[in-house]
Amino acid sequence: MTCCVLDASLAVELALYPRKAGFQRLLNVFHVTGVAVPGIWHWEFTNVMLKHERRRRTPWHETDAAIDEIRMLVWHTEEMDGATAASQLTAQARSRYITLFDAAHLQLAIEMDLPLATLDAGLGAAAELAGVALYPLTP
Repeated sequence: MTCCVLDASLAVELALYPRKAGFQRLLNVFHVTGVAVPGIWHWEFTNVMLKHERRRRTPWHETDAAIDEIRMLVWHTEEMDGATAASQLTAQARSRYITLFDAAHLQLAIEMDLPLATLDAGLGAAAELAGVALYPLTP
């Protein structure tokens, strides 16, 4: 069983700044317990990492290594049928004023009854309103 649903905002920060205060603890926990992600997470996370590379914030070899390191944390990927996801997630995104990507993370946390690990304030607020716990990022 995984410990939480990991969103891309936190995944990117963990990938780029693994030595940031508290992040090493999170990485250690996630390596032991694994995390769950919606299928779209892989695209979203990799796209943001590529943006950092294109803006010359990280060289390609560091980007690739960071992507591989964070992907090793993922023990469960929940794929959704595109048509079903579009209708369900669009309604969720509209009602909570979040992106479709964020709605996918929130829906997975609800379905798996797991806390959500995020740095995104809007997604965190939507999760709390939906009764989803936030994964503690600090000890």
